[in-house]
Amino acid sequence: MNIDFEYPLFLLLIPIGAAYFYFVARSTLAGLYGIRKKLAFALRMLVLSALAIALASPTIPVDDGSFRVIFLLDASKSIPESAQNEAMEFIRDRAVGRGVDDEVAFYAFARDTSIQVPFTKDFIPDNRISGDLKRDRTDISAALDISASTFPSGARRKIVLITDGNENIGDAVEAVTKAKQQGILVDVYPLSYAYSRDVSVERISVPESVIADEGFSIEVVVSSDVETDAIFEIHRNGELLTTSSAPIRLKPGTNSLAFQDVIPPPGPDDPLDYRYEVVARIADREADGITANNRAEGFTSLSSDVPRILCVERANSIIEVAHASIRTASGDLVRREYDHGESTGALVKAMTEDQRQMRVSVIRSPTFPSRMEDLAAYDLLILGNVPVNELSPTKLTMIQVAVRDTGMGLIVLGGDSSFAAGGYNDSTLEEVLPVNMEPKQGRELEQGAIVMILHTCEIGGEEDWGKRVARETLKVLSPQDEVGVVFFDWTGGAKWLFGLQPAGGQTNRILLASKINEMQNGDMPDFAPCVELAYEGLEASDASKKLIILISDGDPAPPGNKILNNITESSIAFSTVHIGSHGQDCVQTMMNMATSAEHYFQVTDPTKLPAIFIQEAQQVTRNTVVTDPFVPLISEITTPIESSIPNSNVVLPQLGGYVITSEKRVERGQPPPMVPLRVPNEFEDPLLAHWDYGLGRSVAFTSDARDDLWAKDWHTSWGEFNSFWLRIVNWTLRRVKKSGFTTQINPGPEGAHVVVQAVNETGEFIEGIPWRGTVVDPNGDEHEVELEQTGAGLYEGEFRTTEEGTYFFSASFKKADGESQGAGMVHQGFNIAYSPEFRRREADMAKIRDMVKASGGRLLSKEDNVFTGTLDTMKIPDEYWYPFVVAGLLLFLFDVLVRRVDLGLNKLTAKMEERRKEKKKQLDELRKRAVASTASVTLDLNASRKSSAQLSAESEKPAPAATATAEKAPEEEGYMQALLDAKKRVKKQRDWRKMED
Repeated sequence: MNIDFEYPLFLLLIPIGAAYFYFVARSTLAGLYGIRKKLAFALRMLVLSALAIALASPTIPVDDGSFRVIFLLDASKSIPESAQNEAMEFIRDRAVGRGVDDEVAFYAFARDTSIQVPFTKDFIPDNRISGDLKRDRTDISAALDISASTFPSGARRKIVLITDGNENIGDAVEAVTKAKQQGILVDVYPLSYAYSRDVSVERISVPESVIADEGFSIEVVVSSDVETDAIFEIHRNGELLTTSSAPIRLKPGTNSLAFQDVIPPPGPDDPLDYRYEVVARIADREADGITANNRAEGFTSLSSDVPRILCVERANSIIEVAHASIRTASGDLVRREYDHGESTGALVKAMTEDQRQMRVSVIRSPTFPSRMEDLAAYDLLILGNVPVNELSPTKLTMIQVAVRDTGMGLIVLGGDSSFAAGGYNDSTLEEVLPVNMEPKQGRELEQGAIVMILHTCEIGGEEDWGKRVARETLKVLSPQDEVGVVFFDWTGGAKWLFGLQPAGGQTNRILLASKINEMQNGDMPDFAPCVELAYEGLEASDASKKLIILISDGDPAPPGNKILNNITESSIAFSTVHIGSHGQDCVQTMMNMATSAEHYFQVTDPTKLPAIFIQEAQQVTRNTVVTDPFVPLISEITTPIESSIPNSNVVLPQLGGYVITSEKRVERGQPPPMVPLRVPNEFEDPLLAHWDYGLGRSVAFTSDARDDLWAKDWHTSWGEFNSFWLRIVNWTLRRVKKSGFTTQINPGPEGAHVVVQAVNETGEFIEGIPWRGTVVDPNGDEHEVELEQTGAGLYEGEFRTTEEGTYFFSASFKKADGESQGAGMVHQGFNIAYSPEFRRREADMAKIRDMVKASGGRLLSKEDNVFTGTLDTMKIPDEYWYPFVVAGLLLFLFDVLVRRVDLGLNKLTAKMEERRKEKKKQLDELRKRAVASTASVTLDLNASRKSSAQLSAESEKPAPAATATAEKAPEEEGYMQALLDAKKRVKKQRDWRKMED
């Protein structure tokens, strides 16, 4: 039997542990002796050995003689229908050759993988692919990994991969190699085809920027396999611009076409960015095998020296609010809309009245640009009291990239929904700003507490809106604010999902959000138990502001007046959000629970739910908003915008409020933010702070610029209001213009290749530029792009394109000593109009052969039996670590038993010791006797010698011969006997010594 170890290095623990136990840990056995001590040491070694072997993961090849085969079919769009039909025919024919105990499965894949038929002995494939399979990309690697993970153990395993080899996600060869290491054989059946007749639009090229009223060329590159006619349509910003007056004759190969356009001077509301789309319509349909690749898009913008500024206001909260006490004659509820005013109104007026022309656009947050190239066209972005929940994570990433990599400026104004009060904590926006949302250490703030009661509110059957609004509410709470969630559990009634606790930092909020996601809430029959739980939790809290917010359809039984009165007397606000009402009784129940009419919301559009929850939560968490008037403190510092700051001996008008923040700490060696204006308190909170962020600049003004709120006195009684803001705006505007370098982006089958040609105004190549390249994909995710110099002033890089849509590439550089050597950037939007599936016109046989070589499998033909060949010799290693774990645990228990419990081993050892001593005593006595016997023999020998001497002397006397002989015989016989007895005693003594040893 061949035993292998998957992690053999763990076996080294055995000698290392033996040395440790013998030389270091032996003192722990000092209380033991004899056989008990030796047994404890042996048990320790056995436990260590068992666990080391288990960690080493022993494997023994096993084989139950059956086969498990997965037919893995490539169903991507690049494969023509005829090849797909051929693949299904192959699967049906080859599945017939299986044995009685063999099992077969059928999976299909493209971008993702779908199990069409799980493992079965009665395999009957269908002629069509079922399920919602995304076919715009091909990921062979993921399909192989998923297939390998679904095999049962103890069987011969094989994947029959049926593909054209064209992949644009992952690495198929690496996945095949991984499958081989797992004991899985991969055979490949190639789907060979070739589109001999096709027309495709390779790209459209427009200048990066154009001048109004000046004509420019739109170049279109078209590839054709045959000579055919085509009509081309050019669209600008979604509208048909022109159509070729007559069909254009395309020749085999690459065709370059040119169209002309002129953009008139824009009006105040006209865009400055333009998207061009070309669509080719082929006259002969048989000449165009793939129609999906007949379009492409490009971008340009109007060149202008007039700064472009985008002001974003908080959205009007379009929330239906019902007053409990006011009804129309028909009984309909009276509704109103919240309007938070124009946070940037006074600032916009100052900019538009400036002598320097500025193009200012004011929008609400829902219409914030959704494409990176649209946002990057602005030189300055101003956010006026916009909460973070009104900007998606994608749009926040866009802001960061636009400031850092394109040099766009950013000004954020304060207000009751800005900075920490607007949920900026731990957001991408906080990274860009020169202030932190957390107050200075040691500062005590009022604490808020909110309990959310979540009833089942599934609208459209797709998403549990209760869970969604709870997750969104977490984002706007301050770290010290307390939050809890109550729900109804079918198995146990009203429960805390999690009790009141500080919202904490981002890590804790992610943990709480995961608990919300896993919640299984039921349809509560009665509001009272959940309301009482929420009340008890808030009543025990030390928070200064408390809120219960409940979302429901209003169907459960209403709570009693006693609990509602207790809530009111404890100064706990109660907000109810009513959605999916079942009638007037439900409306009345929800209204009666609300603290006031302003705390009751009846909603028909579920997309408005998060805004309501966030708005109500901010009433509790606004402990960072201070509304006490103050006169700003002018810091004695040097600042790049010091011209906008009055002299320190000037007394500024007072402001009516601000949002608490703290200046950002930076790493050693980086310039810290400048804070020219502060709040005159012991913490000197920042009022105006600014810093450089990448190529751009960002400014935080923690009060507001409104002429009807906190900045009313500044606007009405301070003559420098306009100049103050204009200087800040001018300082923050983009100062790094596009470098004028040539940027070309060429999409390919698996990604895009970017080339930047850096040439200065005198025509000299610029060497050694330290580029920082990024690309933002259509999902808003940012990816780094490494640009390497490949020639004189030539820089190249590559990145993957896994989605159709608009990408935004930007690259910037900033020399080590800053402004002295300058900075620069290039950026360009480009579009992937169609999947790379439609760029390849034939199977990739080279990739298929590489996969076969890596797997050690076969390149199959239609006649090959997939259940024979190399598969017969395959054996599947099974793991046998668990018996060693069990043995180790049992031995450990026995070890504890030996060391801690007296099992009679001590008595047994004592008896053995007593017997040993007794035996030793006996041996000692025998030894003494032997010594005495030896002495006796010695005396006898001496006596014998003496007798012999006397006899000799007497023999010299004359005597008769017969008499002498008769006397000598008995004496010699006694002497010999004595010698023999002495010899026996000596032998016995030696034997006793051996026994003693």
